[in-house]
Amino acid sequence: MKIIPTGIKEIDEKLIGLTAGLTMIYGRANTDKLELALRLCINGINQGFSILMLTSRPHLMIYKLDQMNATIDRSKIYFIQIRNIKEQTYVTLMIYNGEINYDFIVIDSIGEYYRISTDLYSPLLLWRLAIENMMLLNHAARKFNIPILVIMPIRRNPKTGNEEPVMGNAVIFWSDTIIHLRKINGKKYAVIERLRGEQVNYEIIYE
Repeated sequence: MKIIPTGIKEIDEKLIGLTAGLTMIYGRANTDKLELALRLCINGINQGFSILMLTSRPHLMIYKLDQMNATIDRSKIYFIQIRNIKEQTYVTLMIYNGEINYDFIVIDSIGEYYRISTDLYSPLLLWRLAIENMMLLNHAARKFNIPILVIMPIRRNPKTGNEEPVMGNAVIFWSDTIIHLRKINGKKYAVIERLRGEQVNYEIIYE
């Protein structure tokens, strides 16, 4: 079984590491979502895994890796630039059909593609595409026994006032593991809300 540690002791004590399944990390801007995802990529590559990252900002990912002084085999990580949710859906179908094969897949982020596609497609179509993407990614993770990580921005639920990932239940339902990153008074918090299908509430303070 593939296990990719975050490298953060406090989180790995609860999470053990990323395993096969669909994991979602969400939170506000500047809560280090991307840094945690890249840390997982680095650890995966150092274990010999091949990494696929779907992102609208491949040059930023490369810049961030350089900033982290990551000594890795760059041939092990491949980027596909995604510009809207239709392109994301096309690549998701390729992953589900086994036309794209990697040991670990990172998506940054379906929520962003959802937002930038609002002028192109109706809200109902966007919602359906979001659900389709998450469903297929969940099935692909199980089908090929690989970890798939989705990074999500947040929104405030107008009914409850709570923070939740963009698209709410469309992404929550299909996620096996859910991690909410927060920063409060300079302290970093990782709240593990679901762990491999089980509802939990592990609040972790980490450096």
